[in-house]
Amino acid sequence: TDVIEERAAARAAGVTVGELYQAWLRSAKARQLRTVKQDEKLWARHLKKKVAAKGATALGIIEVQRLVDAIGAKTPRTANKALALLSRVYSHARKSGVIQGDNPCQGVTKFPEKMRERFMLPDEVKTFLDAVQDEAEPWRGYFLMLLFTGARRAAVAAMRWPDIDRQGSIWHVPSWASKNGKPLAIPLTAEATTLLEQLHPRAVSEWVFPSGSSRSGHIETPTKPWRRICKRMEVDDLHIHDIRRTVGSCLAANGENSHVLSKALGHLSPRSAEPYARLNLDPVRDAMSGVTAGWGPKEKADGV
Repeated sequence: TDVIEERAAARAAGVTVGELYQAWLRSAKARQLRTVKQDEKLWARHLKKKVAAKGATALGIIEVQRLVDAIGAKTPRTANKALALLSRVYSHARKSGVIQGDNPCQGVTKFPEKMRERFMLPDEVKTFLDAVQDEAEPWRGYFLMLLFTGARRAAVAAMRWPDIDRQGSIWHVPSWASKNGKPLAIPLTAEATTLLEQLHPRAVSEWVFPSGSSRSGHIETPTKPWRRICKRMEVDDLHIHDIRRTVGSCLAANGENSHVLSKALGHLSPRSAEPYARLNLDPVRDAMSGVTAGWGPKEKADGV
């Protein structure tokens, strides 16, 4: 057994972190993981130059911590994502028998992340709708669909006509377009259905929001049109994901429970929808008012 372990250690000593990553990448692509494109960009921008040439067994917890700290000095969330990717790479290598021992990413201290709680107020939603109307297709329809469905930006960008039940007003999101890797059935509101009826006569491909300049055939990078919309709205602190957060907060404000919230937003667990319920406290205030009615402080008598 000692001889076998020594030989395995010797083989591992000649393997670089970059080779571990390439092996993981082949496996990830074979399993059609949705995050592959983002992971490739993350590797290229933040990890490749720093660790690709290093020996796989030479990278320890101290080196990984330094790497994470360096990235986190500018972008804490990106540092946590880089750590998670590197951890998946090493976990794959261990399961494949390429290396032995502990995962050097285990025990590394991550950066604390605050949940973003920005969402549009009713007046801002009106301003948003006006700003979006000035966009040409497919961007006008894309941003409206984000608001009408509350779906994730990547899923809406990859929306296909074959996945839409126009008679039943249901959008069947395939597993490859779903963040959790499971197919979803999203009920379409009257506004979403009307929008699709407007777009369908112009359909030129399977994609609802096609793009002639992307490899996928559908729109992918909404950065520039989003900047134009924010400029028209005269805001500089709004993110695209805040549209989804706005839908969630409105559902919560209407008194919908976590189960309805999770179904509407495509979460697997109702617990995932709980943060949205925290964004608007009006339902809580109303509930508390029903309990505390009549408990108000009595006016203080003079001289007491």
